[in-house]
Formats: sequence, structure tokens, C-alpha cells
Amino acid sequence: MVKHFLSKISMVVLVLMSFVSCSRNKQLNAKYDYSLSKTEFSIEHDGQLITNRFIFTKLIGEDSLIYFEQKDRLFYLFDLKNKVLKTFLQFDTEGPNFIESQILGFDRVGDYFAILSSNYISISDIHGQVIKRKNINKLQNNWNDSNVSRVHHLATKNENELYLAQSPRAVLAPFQYDGNNPPIFAIYHIAEDSLSYLPINSPDETLIKDDSKGYYGSDAEHFFTLNKESIIFNFEFSPSVYRYSLDNKELTRFEGKTTIFSEVAEPFPANRHRDPEYLVKRKMLSGTKFSNIVYDQVNEVYIRFASHKIYNEESRRSKNRVYLQLFDKAFKNVLEEELLPPGKAEVYFQNGSIYMIGVGNFQSEENATKFIKYDIHKN
Repeated sequence: MVKHFLSKISMVVLVLMSFVSCSRNKQLNAKYDYSLSKTEFSIEHDGQLITNRFIFTKLIGEDSLIYFEQKDRLFYLFDLKNKVLKTFLQFDTEGPNFIESQILGFDRVGDYFAILSSNYISISDIHGQVIKRKNINKLQNNWNDSNVSRVHHLATKNENELYLAQSPRAVLAPFQYDGNNPPIFAIYHIAEDSLSYLPINSPDETLIKDDSKGYYGSDAEHFFTLNKESIIFNFEFSPSVYRYSLDNKELTRFEGKTTIFSEVAEPFPANRHRDPEYLVKRKMLSGTKFSNIVYDQVNEVYIRFASHKIYNEESRRSKNRVYLQLFDKAFKNVLEEELLPPGKAEVYFQNGSIYMIGVGNFQSEENATKFIKYDIHKN
């Protein structure tokens, strides 16, 4: 009798706990206009040597994630729709059809592909033959010139214009500011084989004008996306989002406020920029980072990730938390949700879905890569 009574009490407690939990979840989700649903899947490597280091990856075409294997100079496609791996483009390590080992950007330009590497923009046909090459590394043997920059991202505007993100010399290594602040966007005109520049410079928050306040190094390189006649860009160290209108030439800064990561990452002393042990702990094992930003035309929201690592001195391990952030057109936060398990904090967005490459212990299959897919729903 007592046992039966206790069993009934337990059932009531469980129902109440479930009700309270559901109520809390509804309250948490009620403050947002959007919600997420998650699925996981794997794509087998089919005997191909895939290191899962994923130094360069990008969504291209419809539901295909491009992946570059440095050693073989070979591009693969993870077909996210049919869940298969395909060989895509292969290049030589030397000779007229060579591609460098470090790939920084890739985009389709009409019937061709633009490939950004350390020193060149290479234009390739669909058979992997390089038909044009442009040397864009102005830093090489030219470090004394404060006007030089390093190109690190690209995006196609049309069949003749590639937009390039470039970082001034002072982003890559601290230099005494001499009044020069080179533009951070260039346009490569393919047919004319020429470069022009947009009147956008590194903002003051990058600290390149005064490194006595600290230094951000490569975190002050910027991500960008093209949306109609605007360039939207942001930095890895800061929640700020910038919009530049190509029509009226106006630059607008938005705070990119979030409920969790409202502050700019703390800079480190400029005189420690060549201290590997310090930089690994400071930049790779701890701190706040913001990812690239993309635009979802269906839901009319901007999407990015924010990640936060806390390094534990005792265990010598980092705890990483990754959050997905959605912003409306005015860059007001409309969703912020922690993602478990966390993946590579880079936005791969296609056809209404966000894909993540799982990291760490999540990659538990020897001959396959595991992905996480998030679908956005308007409440």
C-alpha cells in the first residue's frame, strides 16, 4: 500500500517536473522570433584520404561543401544532399597548372572558378586547368611599405568583378603607425586584369593605429559577405558588424549586441606577438571569437557563430561553448542558442539550412565525416 502510494507520488513529481521544464523552455523560446531543429549525418570517405583537419572548406553550388586536401592539391565535394563524397578539381604542385598548398578563398565566376592562395588569384575551368593567374601578394619582399596589404578572402560580385578582403601590414605584425591606413577592400576586374579599391579602412577598434593599447593580430582580419548593393563585414575579435553601401558610399557600424558576448575580446600586448607559447594559450585555448556572417534571404536574417573558450590551468584543457546568433536587417539579435555538440565555428549556409562540421570527439568514425544540420524556423 505504502509502495503503491509512493509510486503515485513519484509519478506526480515527474509530471510536475516535466511541466515545469516544458514551461521554462517555452519561456526561453518565447523571447525569440526563431527556433532551430537539429539533425546529424555522416558521409563516408569511400577510400579517399581525408585528414579531417579541414583547413579550407566552403559551401558551393547547391548543397555541396568543398574541401581542399593540401598534400594532393585536390578539391573534394561533400554532397550534403546525397550524402556522398566526390572528387572535384585536382592541380599540380609545380608547372603551369600548379596551385599553392595554402588556399584562402574559392568562388564560382560564371563558368569558371576563382581560387585565392597565398600569392595568387587563379582562374580555373571546370576541368581543373588554370587559364589565368594574378599575383596579389604585395607583402613579398616589401614589408617596409606601410601601404601594403595581404588578401585573405574573396567573393564574386559578377562575372568580371571579384571583391577581395585585405588586411594592412599592421594587422599581421605591429608597426609604428605612420598615418597610413590602406583600404581593406579591393576589386579585381578579371577582363582588365586590374585592381581598384574601395574607400573603407580598418576601424579604430582594430588598434592598428595605436598598438600601445594592445594588439589583435590575425583576429583583426575581416570576414565579409555581399548582399545586394552592400558589403557586410565583421572581425573575429569583436561583436561589431559593419555595412557599406556601394550605392551611397556610406559606412554604418552596428554593435551586434548579444545576450552573452557583448564585449570585445581582450587584446594582448603587442610585444608578445612572437611568443608562440603565449599566443597558443591566449588565442587558441581561451577567449571569445566571432565567425563569418552570412545572409538568409528566406528568413531575412544574418547568421554567425560566437564561441567562447575557457582554459583550465589544472586540467590544461579548454571548455568550448558555441552559440548560433541570428540578427535582423537592423542587426538586432533575434536568436541566440548554444549548440551541442559544438562544431567548427564557421557558417556554411545553403537553401535554408546551416551545416556544421563536428569537432573533437564528435568525429568518432574512422572513414567518414560527421555533420550537424540546423534548420531555421520562424515562430
